[in-house]
Amino acid sequence: MNILCYRYGSIVEPDIIDGFKELGNQVSEICLEIYNKNTTPLEGLTALKDELMRHSYDFVFSINFYPFIAEVCNLVNINEDIYGILTKMEIAALVIVMGMQFAVYAPIYKADRARLDKVRKAESEGKSEVTIQRLPYEGYLHAPSPSEEIWEYRYKLFYNISQDLKIKVVEHKY
Repeated sequence: MNILCYRYGSIVEPDIIDGFKELGNQVSEICLEIYNKNTTPLEGLTALKDELMRHSYDFVFSINFYPFIAEVCNLVNINEDIYGILTKMEIAALVIVMGMQFAVYAPIYKADRARLDKVRKAESEGKSEVTIQRLPYEGYLHAPSPSEEIWEYRYKLFYNISQDLKIKVVEHKY
């Protein structure tokens, strides 16, 4: 199967693309939005149209929903029925990849909520400093812990925490 991936830079895209390839599919990519975060819908539409005019694809895939992708696929008659295109093995592989993502991000979410509660509790108790752990699997995240001055400032600003509260970050204990 010929698959076109419209990418925007999600950290899960390379794994999904590798999975498609390991299942024997040919995968092409449009990476316009990875390098230009100010891409307009018209520019994305034009890139997609140009690629679909150059090559024949069975399926167009993207992590995000882009209405123009759905509309263009409908116009050029690319089958939108994922179950009619993917084999049971390919669907199982996608479910496994999605399960692996859940196994990584669920503990991150739980730890993030717990440490934010700890910070808010310390603030409400009038403490001057609080110690929090780094998040698990920090390699999957951008600036996951407020361990540098600028990230601590932004963390407090985002969560409406007093800038007077000092946050000390220690290694995560598994």
